[in-house]
Amino acid sequence: MRTFGGFLTIPLTFSYYSKIIFFLFLFQVGYTRISEVFSKFQSALERGQILPKSGLTETWELELVHSNIKYSVMVNKFGPINYLVRLNDSVVTTIVRELGNGTLIIIYSHQAYTCHLEEEVRGFVLIFVGGMGERFGT
Repeated sequence: MRTFGGFLTIPLTFSYYSKIIFFLFLFQVGYTRISEVFSKFQSALERGQILPKSGLTETWELELVHSNIKYSVMVNKFGPINYLVRLNDSVVTTIVRELGNGTLIIIYSHQAYTCHLEEEVRGFVLIFVGGMGERFGT
């Protein structure tokens, strides 16, 4: 394991490209889940329903295993465009801008990445501007 992008520790067996893809994938899934919670809450309020605040969260957590290594992932929104991503004991912050078409500009380690996540039956596809994509799932 080593530090990548300033603070995030990802196994040495990952190539530089794979580390960026892995980070963007984890972030995109967390971002999508947090956004869905807020959207459902807002929709209920617009219909006149009052939902308990307990379901409203700005944090998404997941544990996953890759090559027999367990990863504990947390994505937390702490400002209008600021997010914190924790992978095991490593932490990074990102700045995110959402474009009108659902595409995100994610600023991480002084570089901007433009991509969006598509959820499919068998997993996810992370698509970058220009059409290149990476598939995650079963």
